[in-house]
Amino acid sequence: RRARERNRHESAARGRPLSPKKSAAEAALECSRLGFHVFPADPLTKRPHVKAWQRAATSDPRQIEAWWRRWPGAMLGFPTGKQNGVWVLDVDGEAGHESLLALTGRMAADGLELPPSLRQLTPRGGYHIFFEYAPGVAIKTAAGMLAPGVDVRGYDVDGNPTGYVILAPSVNAVGGKYRWEYSDEDDDGFAGLEQLKARAL
Repeated sequence: RRARERNRHESAARGRPLSPKKSAAEAALECSRLGFHVFPADPLTKRPHVKAWQRAATSDPRQIEAWWRRWPGAMLGFPTGKQNGVWVLDVDGEAGHESLLALTGRMAADGLELPPSLRQLTPRGGYHIFFEYAPGVAIKTAAGMLAPGVDVRGYDVDGNPTGYVILAPSVNAVGGKYRWEYSDEDDDGFAGLEQLKARAL
């Protein structure tokens, strides 16, 4: 069972990533069209370019266009929580991948498993797993709480974001790309995000 689980997760982690079809600015406007709230993030530090990002994140296309005129190389910040309908496991490289395998192995022994979900690959060999928002409970944002190298990006009990991820097709300061995992049905991830949000609401 563990060997099958390893193969499944390794296949998912590698995937067949597609080259981004949009810039981060274009993707931000696509998010706006779909009702997702976003903000611009620094391509070197991943930190928000805006203060109080939890409140500043918006789906207003005029504000988004203004931000990307000011910071044309910005990455796409995507808050977790009620507004965007998701929380995220952030798996950091090989160490995080091995930790996730061990965690899912322990879950399997108890008859549990992570549900299939949307994934994107990160520039340093890690990946993000998106899960639908669950109302009425808090998903605590924490680093390594579940397992070493596996971070949680979540929200408070009211659904307000306490974490965020960088969304594809962002490119960092050294050219590293965030990419959606390959899917025959969906080549840019946005349809998958829509589905998660729809199920959450």
